[in-house]
Amino acid sequence: MKIYRSVDSLRFDVIGEIEGVCGSSSDPVRYNFTDEEPKENRTNYYKIELGGQTQSNIVSVHFIRLADAGYLLAPNPVKKESRLFYFNDKSELHHLHIYSLSGKEINGYQSKKNYFDLDFGTAENGIYIFQIVDSRFKIITEGYIVVQN
Repeated sequence: MKIYRSVDSLRFDVIGEIEGVCGSSSDPVRYNFTDEEPKENRTNYYKIELGGQTQSNIVSVHFIRLADAGYLLAPNPVKKESRLFYFNDKSELHHLHIYSLSGKEINGYQSKKNYFDLDFGTAENGIYIFQIVDSRFKIITEGYIVVQN
């Protein structure tokens, strides 16, 4: 059984193989495989060759590696819209505050997910400061956003 990965869901490369007889037509068999080198900060597509010319359905996994700062802004610089990923494994409510360099708050968001969807469609080009805080107003992470509309 060969295991394939793609980053565009069209061109696949073999990334692993499970040797031996892989189950039977009457009894399901579980197998585990870990992709030790997924493509970071993008969607990885996987499929399995089930013998002969039969293949599994394609499944996708979006793999995000947060920077040492604890967040990832993509795309960066921001044109109009962007997504700010951060660590939120317990799905707790967090608030995102965005400030101009003069310290004026220009926007705010809240989310229980591990990301914020940002809209800078009407924002002026420039550098903005952000803070993600929890419900106790503790700063989770902070950084800069560059906007180039």
